[in-house]
Amino acid sequence: MDELESMSVDASDGSATAALRKVLNLPEAPAGFLPFSSPGGEYTGTMPGSDYGNGRVVVKNDLGIVTYAVTPTITFLDSEGNSLGETYPQSSTPVQPGASISVDFLVSPDITGKIRHIKVTSVNWHRGSADSTNFYQAPVDGKLIDINQP
Repeated sequence: MDELESMSVDASDGSATAALRKVLNLPEAPAGFLPFSSPGGEYTGTMPGSDYGNGRVVVKNDLGIVTYAVTPTITFLDSEGNSLGETYPQSSTPVQPGASISVDFLVSPDITGKIRHIKVTSVNWHRGSADSTNFYQAPVDGKLIDINQP
């Protein structure tokens, strides 16, 4: 665990992912491997009677272990690709190796009308149990979800 905790949180160069696989006693991953992927999702619009927007993203566990408290970082982008903000909804369901889950999210009224794209950019998770300690983080190159709003 000490080795894992000393790794850099920025895994964009793959070194943190390689270190994580070593700590978890997993075989070396192919170049460019990320422990989670996000093949898509949807923005369902403004909730009835509210100014909050909502939607869901799909997150897939590409690790060979069960993961807990999977928490995607969902980034909201304007038409130029600039970040308007992020949200971090947490799943309460353990995610089996190779399985996907759908995670619901809310959007603040401050940015609801400005969002043109949504993208999962990283995932935090816990290994072993859902006791809220020893979280790990890895980048995700999620599918860009286009929002068709007026």
